[in-house]
Amino acid sequence: MKKCLNCRFTKADFEFTSISSVTCIQCRKERADKERRAMREAVLNLLGGVCTCCGEAEYVFLDIDHIHNDGAEERRRIKISTWRLALMEPARFQILCRNCNWAKFLGDCPHQKEN
Repeated sequence: MKKCLNCRFTKADFEFTSISSVTCIQCRKERADKERRAMREAVLNLLGGVCTCCGEAEYVFLDIDHIHNDGAEERRRIKISTWRLALMEPARFQILCRNCNWAKFLGDCPHQKEN
């Protein structure tokens, strides 16, 4: 039994990642989730916060997109989070809502055909 230094609960050893770990698995997961949400919010704010295709602004619908369609190749070559890379090189990315991003993946977004 060990006491987590974050939540202060005494927990079984299997609830820690290792013998030397001082933070329980649940607290580590919650911290990682919070960091991911903060990074996502920072990137979306940096890139303008709206879909560049249709203007959707609802946060939960937004994604980032590689402007030059090189995302798959980049993920094979570089072992870094796409969101982290977008913070470092924002000019290579744009915001698309999930519908427009998927439509772009399949060919052309219907919004682009209208214009």
